[in-house]
Amino acid sequence: MTRVDGNLTLHGVTHPISLTAHAFGCYLNATAKNEVCTGAFSTTIDRTNWNINKYSWFGLSKNLDLNVEVEAMKQ
Repeated sequence: MTRVDGNLTLHGVTHPISLTAHAFGCYLNATAKNEVCTGAFSTTIDRTNWNINKYSWFGLSKNLDLNVEVEAMKQ
């Protein structure tokens, strides 16, 4: 699997993260007459690193699964 590294900023706090690519591909969109690329990515973050501590004392997991789907068109 392919990994994409970057930074995530939440509530003014930035930390590096790595997203795992589960799907990625490009195709020619006939309507727009342009190349379109799509992808599905995921990661798990520790939300307390971004000072998101709400409900931690009730046993809510500090780990948060992020699933990101993107679609981009070349300009």
